[in-house]
Amino acid sequence: MYVDGASSKEGCGAGLLLISPTGEELAYALRFDFRASNNESEYEALIAGMEMARTLGAESIKVYSDSQLIVNQVGGSYEVKEEPLRKYVARAHELRGHFKQFNLEQIPRSQNKRVDALSKLASTSLSTPNREILMEIVKSRAYEQLDATVIQVVNSWMDPIVQYLTREELPPSRTEARKVLLKSQRYVLTKGVLYRKSYLQPWLKCVTPEEGSYVLRELHEGICGNHVGPRVLAKNGMLSGYYWPTIFRDSVELVARYKSCQLHAPLHHTPTQEMIPLHSPWPFFQWGIDLLGPFP
Repeated sequence: MYVDGASSKEGCGAGLLLISPTGEELAYALRFDFRASNNESEYEALIAGMEMARTLGAESIKVYSDSQLIVNQVGGSYEVKEEPLRKYVARAHELRGHFKQFNLEQIPRSQNKRVDALSKLASTSLSTPNREILMEIVKSRAYEQLDATVIQVVNSWMDPIVQYLTREELPPSRTEARKVLLKSQRYVLTKGVLYRKSYLQPWLKCVTPEEGSYVLRELHEGICGNHVGPRVLAKNGMLSGYYWPTIFRDSVELVARYKSCQLHAPLHHTPTQEMIPLHSPWPFFQWGIDLLGPFP
């Protein structure tokens, strides 16, 4: 199981990815209905994952987290000073007793990208971050009472293409089936990930509009953002290796509602008027001179 938590101004969330011994994967996103720090979000993700694995009947579990603090506090190497974190550690130790084997290991952040994206999407959006991924709203903290309500399970624009490429299933409608046949020629499925093919450029990883919204925000206003226009922003998203059908429309909407871009937009303030042609009967009929200065 891979776990990760995220905390931002818009909210807090967590991402989980459970992988069975046979290779089956279950992705899960949690949206917290309360404020939590980044460390508390990490603990919420860990405890929620342990609860889920226990519900599924797992007897042995290996957990991967990129949080050095969480791994060492639960393992007993670090001292827990804050009272809320002590309650989280106690809850984790209580759940550990339900497993025959339990191992918590720290991994680099680069190896935890999938659940990192889930946690950030859950902390910034109420919509489902990926196809067939459950999102829940957690009403209270894990050491109080884990009360989660399933919101929705939404299919994405990639589902018809993936179903055709994997099982050759087409929609019942003849028109929709023809569209899927034409679209599928431009896509390829590799290790469960859908890519859009290109002759002159690298293949682009297909993502949902929710994931794409996070990509655009990072490119536009993140640590490497430069507040570019909508067309350049969409191109940068594709150059970064991502694709979804509404990338250009989403870029326009993002730039249009960003306050800083509207304040500094290159607007023309000069009044418009008709052009006045100048007629000259012979060369050098009129002379002109520009007066400049004083210069420093």
